[in-house]
Amino acid sequence: MDAKELLVAWTELDKAQASQFIRQALTQLLASMQEDERGEMILSLFGGSENDKVASMVHL
Repeated sequence: MDAKELLVAWTELDKAQASQFIRQALTQLLASMQEDERGEMILSLFGGSENDKVASMVHL
């Protein structure tokens, strides 16, 4: 299954099923990443980037 097919299938799940799927997938993905990759991934999920983090620290 390619990414496009996966997204289509994913949108057909109810919210509880989709949430469970995402949780399991992210757990496996994040466990396999280096710490800096994991941090960037988590920041990107919330619309930020590493540069935003540094910029916000400058304003402290």
